[in-house]
Amino acid sequence: MSAQPKYSIIIPVHNREKFIERSVRSVLNQSFPNLEVLCVNNGSTDQTWPILERLAKEDQRVRIFDQTNKGRCAARNRGLDEAKGEWICFLDSDDFYYSHHLASFEGQRALKKEALAFASTLVHNHSLTDKNQTNRLSDQWLTLNHFVRTNPISLIQLCLHRSIAAELRFHEEDLPMAEDWLFVRELALKTSIWKFDEKTVEVGEHDGRSMNTMDLERIARYNIKSSELFASRNELDKSMEQKILSEGYLLGAHIFLKAGNRASAKKALSRSLRYPNSWKRYSLTWAILKFLLP
Repeated sequence: MSAQPKYSIIIPVHNREKFIERSVRSVLNQSFPNLEVLCVNNGSTDQTWPILERLAKEDQRVRIFDQTNKGRCAARNRGLDEAKGEWICFLDSDDFYYSHHLASFEGQRALKKEALAFASTLVHNHSLTDKNQTNRLSDQWLTLNHFVRTNPISLIQLCLHRSIAAELRFHEEDLPMAEDWLFVRELALKTSIWKFDEKTVEVGEHDGRSMNTMDLERIARYNIKSSELFASRNELDKSMEQKILSEGYLLGAHIFLKAGNRASAKKALSRSLRYPNSWKRYSLTWAILKFLLP
């Protein structure tokens, strides 16, 4: 592929022989065809790599890379290093784009010429999902304030200019989840994100999804770690730093309580109470009530 592609789509892959072809073909079948797909095989032990080799032979827009299993953050960083496109997008190896995904970004870019980052609307298992208010936040600019309490944007919804992507990395490569929250928070520190109301990408639900296989206690710990890393890695004003930490500990407390780990929930709640923001939050009161109830 000689000319510079307009879009680079990065797909980290690990043991996804049942889904990877659908994901890659959803990119290749875009109505806007000026693109490249960067598939980073992360130490797969099934038939993922032979499938990728076949797809790369069929279409020169598919570029494949093989490495030992260093985690999906390391795989995405490899993709960022290799990307040639003017705009960077992400896709997980079990999810898929609708055929107008990139065309939608093209249309929004014409309307919002100043934007360096865009986010479309996500569909989850054939239906709209609003678990994190992702679809309520549409046709507006998202700033860091939108990412304090939760993460309303999945990486697969994002499109960012390579100039801003070059400044960002998945710095904590051993973080197996909540790495997207860390990434988009750091993105929001650098630029606002234009979130528009158009469904362009879908999460493929199946039993092997990472969110379905990871236990709640690990989810709680990694969400807390993500908030701690963001607060320690970036120069935030005192108020924002306290909000980030208090909300991270509160979220962790809720998840620990859901998992039945009262000791860890109590520890997370105690940490959250160091910050004034925690005392103003209804969710804290509800967490304490759930903790006190048998």
